[in-house]
Amino acid sequence: MTERPDPAPLCEYDPDPETPVSVAVLEAVAAARGLDSTELLPTYGYTLFDRVDPGALDSLVADRDAVDFAVEFELYGSRVRIEGANRILVYEAD
Repeated sequence: MTERPDPAPLCEYDPDPETPVSVAVLEAVAAARGLDSTELLPTYGYTLFDRVDPGALDSLVADRDAVDFAVEFELYGSRVRIEGANRILVYEAD
């Protein structure tokens, strides 16, 4: 079985190192959807906290240069992929 390649992301986001990743994820998804991050709740009817623990997400990437890793989850009709500490990719959800 071969894996299919990822389609082009809707958004590639390089967060400011001072911005918590939970906030950067909201900014990246909002940008991909053509929204302001404050419009996500009224548009989709739930918050990041309803799907992912923001504190755990922030802790995962707290030491942004320490580890090479990737984590993926679905949020607001998007598949979010955090690669290391300095890259967030947003794709259309499968």
